Amino acid sequence: YILTNTTVQCVTSFAARKFRHGQMYCAMIGLKRVGTIKKYFKGVDDVTFYSATREELIDFLNHGR
Repeated sequence: YILTNTTVQCVTSFAARKFRHGQMYCAMIGLKRVGTIKKYFKGVDDVTFYSATREELIDFLNHGR
């Protein structure tokens, strides 16, 4: 997934098992689903984006311990 100064994003796909695992991880750490791009890989799979601010992640992780 992509790290920026203000936002943490996860890009997941329903296609591959590793992406599906990534999607579970993104949801688990409290990222919000921000959108889906239809038919991104070879016209057959959806790609889902998850996003959260760094503050939200820190807050979530602190409460999760």
